[in-house]
Amino acid sequence: MAETIPEINNSVNLLRNIIWQTDGSNIQTLIEKKQDWYNQAHEHFWNNWFRDVFDIRTANDFGLNIWARILGISFTIQDCPNLSLTTKQKRLVCRLRYYQLITRSTIPEINGILKDLFGEENGAYALDPNDMSYIMYVFEEQPSDDLSVILAKYDLLPRPATVGIKFRVLEYEPFGFGPYNMNFNNAPFWWGDGLHYDFKCLE
Repeated sequence: MAETIPEINNSVNLLRNIIWQTDGSNIQTLIEKKQDWYNQAHEHFWNNWFRDVFDIRTANDFGLNIWARILGISFTIQDCPNLSLTTKQKRLVCRLRYYQLITRSTIPEINGILKDLFGEENGAYALDPNDMSYIMYVFEEQPSDDLSVILAKYDLLPRPATVGIKFRVLEYEPFGFGPYNMNFNNAPFWWGDGLHYDFKCLE
């Protein structure tokens, strides 16, 4: 599940208004100069605005501060006054909050979100114990320090109302036949436990 952002064309083509009677005249020269100005002052401005503000995936600190106000989140962690989030961390916080607001928090949706946020190479996915007590977020490798801070200090991972969250980090790939190598028709085909916890669980 990826953010769907429409492709916006910011170009302005003034030269299309030139007709054959004015071809090569002073009017054409003026329009060409005006076109150069539009390319610099209009098209470049809006392309930069789209990159630096509108698109959360590429927004700079200024744009992310705007998004934080829109999404109702803060980049200040109360119990860590000396901790300053990096631009990359701020982007992740905004994207997590955005997904938290729009998702129905089903397991297929959550796994689509994790794939979009972290990619397939990081091997993050969610499991449901089928009792509505919590959602288990599983990481096939230890999350980076930047990500661990966000997971520990922000409650932004999608989950249904009143349902808790737990984290697991796999030390090795488990054995099994299911989509995540863990089960076959919901039978317990785990090969050992192989789990450890390195950051605070949110419940």
